[in-house]
Amino acid sequence: MICDGLSTRDLALLMGTYRDAYWLTIHRFAQEYVHQLVIMTRKPYLGSSVNWEWSMAKHVKKAMDMAVIKRFRDGLVLRLVNCRSFIISPVGNAHTEEEQDRQFNLDDAACILLDIIADASLPIKILWYGAELNYTSDIMNIYRLPKALFSNPGFRAGWSALKNLHLEHEPTPSNSSFLMAVILHAPNTRKLYPSLGLKDLAVEFFSQLSRSSNLPSNLERVTLSFTAIKADDLITILYQSRHSLR
Repeated sequence: MICDGLSTRDLALLMGTYRDAYWLTIHRFAQEYVHQLVIMTRKPYLGSSVNWEWSMAKHVKKAMDMAVIKRFRDGLVLRLVNCRSFIISPVGNAHTEEEQDRQFNLDDAACILLDIIADASLPIKILWYGAELNYTSDIMNIYRLPKALFSNPGFRAGWSALKNLHLEHEPTPSNSSFLMAVILHAPNTRKLYPSLGLKDLAVEFFSQLSRSSNLPSNLERVTLSFTAIKADDLITILYQSRHSLR
């Protein structure tokens, strides 16, 4: 009955028709139902099938020129049109510090995603980026993240669409300014989940954040966990969004 409805009965052409129909179905399903990309692969396997090149500064070299990244970029931008939420969080760590310098990790994945946002002005809704329950993982290594990101017009356009930002990082002298920019360049954020540890640098970070004139002022929810903050700074942050908090 199916064969009678097709334009050919040639077996090879029938197989081609089936294959085309299969991929069309998969693509249509992905377009409609894939809304979130989660990267939580254990580090020994993350990116292990790709021959990465590394710069002297320890980040992936010319990732956006790689064929596999171009395909990923085009698939994300042109096919997965509803996939605008991203979770990047480590599961395990099986490498020594020296091995990690030449091992693709979650900061490298974050770097590629941020570069794609800048390249395509990709509007994203949710970013969950952090250590989650794996507190021993070294994440947000500033040397592995994009440079001059927040001065890029394409990135600023895509990042301004962000509504939900979940960060789990301990501020350090090297990554604190980057972490601050991640928050302050997302003016339309509605839900903010900062988990920045219990050290003095976290207290200093929130003090600086509360004094910023670019602090998002339409927050609906602020969730603090495993972090240190002065009461006055918390009140200031909440006061900025007093009309929108729920």
